[in-house]
Amino acid sequence: MGWPQPSCASSTPASKTSTSRPSGLDRRNTLQLAQGAWLKAHENFIITGLTGTGKTWLACAFGCPAARLDHTVLYLRMPRLFEDLAMARLDGRFPRLIDKLARVQLLILGDWGTHTLNDQQRLDLLENFERALQAQITMMIFPRKNGQG
Repeated sequence: MGWPQPSCASSTPASKTSTSRPSGLDRRNTLQLAQGAWLKAHENFIITGLTGTGKTWLACAFGCPAARLDHTVLYLRMPRLFEDLAMARLDGRFPRLIDKLARVQLLILGDWGTHTLNDQQRLDLLENFERALQAQITMMIFPRKNGQG
């Protein structure tokens, strides 16, 4: 697949992320995550927040240090991933695509929950990603609507 690779050249480090009161970020937790111990411990994490609050930027701010430490990092929007999986299934590239995803050490998945999944997409998540996600770290980004806790 021809997915774009993240560019970290001009990214602000996560340690410089503003933790002002309106953002709701806890400075101590943000600094701890920026140090990358979660990478060494192979821990996954989820970022939630309202649309436009910088969830993707924050995920990439944590992903760039991982790339600098020679981890392979891939950011994908879930709708695009499902489109690519469907096309790969049709043209016979599906096993190679799953193998490619399995080799990524940090997979950042954006726009979870923005679309309803069909039966095939649910099967892809349950059956095929089980193998791919066992050996990697995953960061998921879920948008939240106003009023959701």
